[in-house]
Amino acid sequence: MTGSSPVAQVRAGLIQAVHANWGWLLALGLAQVFLGVFAISAPFIASVASAVVFGWLLVLSGLVQTFHAFRVRSWGGFLLHLVGGLLYLAAGVLLVARPLAGALTLTLVLAVFFVVEGAARILLALRVRPMQGWGLFLAGGVAGVVLGGLIWAEWPASALWAIGLLLGINLLFSGFSCTSIALAARRGGGATAAT
Repeated sequence: MTGSSPVAQVRAGLIQAVHANWGWLLALGLAQVFLGVFAISAPFIASVASAVVFGWLLVLSGLVQTFHAFRVRSWGGFLLHLVGGLLYLAAGVLLVARPLAGALTLTLVLAVFFVVEGAARILLALRVRPMQGWGLFLAGGVAGVVLGGLIWAEWPASALWAIGLLLGINLLFSGFSCTSIALAARRGGGATAAT
C-alpha cells in the first residue's frame, strides 16, 4: 500500500473491516429491518418510545452539562453552563414523565422543521435551476413542505403516527442498506481491499 493516498488507505481499511465483520453488519441490518417494520406497524408505540429515549438523552446531557458547569467555575461561564444544564435536565424529566405530551410537542417541532427545511430546499433549487439535478432537489423540497403540512394539519392526531412512522421508514432503509452491504461482503463482491 506504499505510495497510495491516505484516502485510499482509509477506504481499503474500511472495506477490509466490512469483509471481516460482515456477520455483525448483517445482524445489525436485520435488527433494523425488524425494528422498522415494528415501528411502521405500531407507530404510536414507536412515537412514545422515541419521546422517552429522547427524554433520557436530554437528562443525561443535562447532568453532564451541570457537572461541567461546576468543573469550569473559574472560566466565568458557570452560570450559562449551569442554566443550560438545568434546562436540558428539566426538559428531559418532562419528556420521560409525560411521553405522550412530549410526543405531541416533538411532532409539532417535526412538522415545522419539514416545512422550513422544505421551503429552504425549494429556494435553493430555484437558485441553482440551470444545474443538472435541480428538479430532484425541488421535488425533495416540495415533498418536505407537503409532509410538514400534512403533519401540521393533522396535529395533534399526527402525534399518534408521525414520529413512529418516519422512524420506521428510516430504520427500514438503514437496515436494507446494511444487509445488502453485508451480503455483498460475504460473497466477496464490491470493491476489494487491494484497490
